[in-house]
Amino acid sequence: MDDDNIIDYIGNILDLAPIKLTEQCHELLFKNIYEVFNNASDHSRSCQGVYACGHWMPTKKQLVFSVYDTGIGIPSLVKEEINENMSSHDAINWALQRGNSTKQLIHGIPRGLGLSDLYDFIRLNDGALNIFTNDIYFEYKKGNTSYELLSFPIIGTFIGITIKADYNHIYTTR
Repeated sequence: MDDDNIIDYIGNILDLAPIKLTEQCHELLFKNIYEVFNNASDHSRSCQGVYACGHWMPTKKQLVFSVYDTGIGIPSLVKEEINENMSSHDAINWALQRGNSTKQLIHGIPRGLGLSDLYDFIRLNDGALNIFTNDIYFEYKKGNTSYELLSFPIIGTFIGITIKADYNHIYTTR
């Protein structure tokens, strides 16, 4: 996907979700989802590209979408660029922290905001975040965070996001 297609795709995804967002919050959520796509192509080193799908589930009142790349994986990249002795669990935690990026500052542009801001929104929305990468599975769901070491590592990174329909709240930025 080129940038225009990614932008159109994200716009279509957000149009499916019946949640109320202020204009500023809509822009921030859009930017954060774009950052997930950008990270998949920019950091992963995947030769196979980036795969994405999304679906509105009317009976569950949830918007579910996912992004997958066949690249190096988050833990491998973080270990390579930041600390080779870091566990996969710690590498995922590091990647979810605001301001952390293996490309901390490129051309004066701060990085490491998209995944952490998206994670913050998902927690606020009572949604879910699933990450399969290398030898670890991370899940945030219903206020609980869990990690599981995989018996068989996967290639690349899969990020699954669930946003709940919320007719009663308007989301704003902090």
